Amino acid sequence: MNAPESITKKMSKQTKPLISSSLLEPVLKPVTQVVSQLRNTVATFWGQRNKREQNMLSVAIVVVLAALIYLILLAPAIEGRQRLQKSLPGLRQQAAELQQIIAQTGNLNQASDQAATPISQSGVEAALKRLGMSSKSILVTGNNAKVQFTAISFSGLINFLQQVQATEHWQVIEAKVNAVEPAKPGIVDASVTLNQKNSE
Repeated sequence: MNAPESITKKMSKQTKPLISSSLLEPVLKPVTQVVSQLRNTVATFWGQRNKREQNMLSVAIVVVLAALIYLILLAPAIEGRQRLQKSLPGLRQQAAELQQIIAQTGNLNQASDQAATPISQSGVEAALKRLGMSSKSILVTGNNAKVQFTAISFSGLINFLQQVQATEHWQVIEAKVNAVEPAKPGIVDASVTLNQKNSE
């Protein structure tokens, strides 16, 4: 016997399965028995049916499987798409209104000779209070105020922006609006940055 053959035989003797079949047997045996009993029961039941009954059962099984596939996979996707399609026109309109307000901001400030009201947290809170509104947070940095809203009406947000432009002469330099959910049309989360235009 040459050296390579002896090494191969030693390795084959030393190699052992990671999991012994004797350890798996107590676990697999009950499962195998249940599967076997179920198979026998189904086979017995099927064998007792005549050809017409077997055809009807086959059709029923296909219908049930198709219904399960529809309910689990297709229905949620279709419903989500329908909700999105219903909400898209409103979201487009909201985006257009916001763009219009931001575009008008520069014109309003250019047309007005009156100096803008100094921007402050108390000033923003007072403007909100006059409209019966509240914000999640107000962060004032220099001539800018970042106002965050949670679950407010989009029409209320538009009204607030129009009011602060007309009365306080603050301009909107950034606005981010997210629809809360399709089930609540017109309710949004928003983040708006207002700017106090320096008088020249």
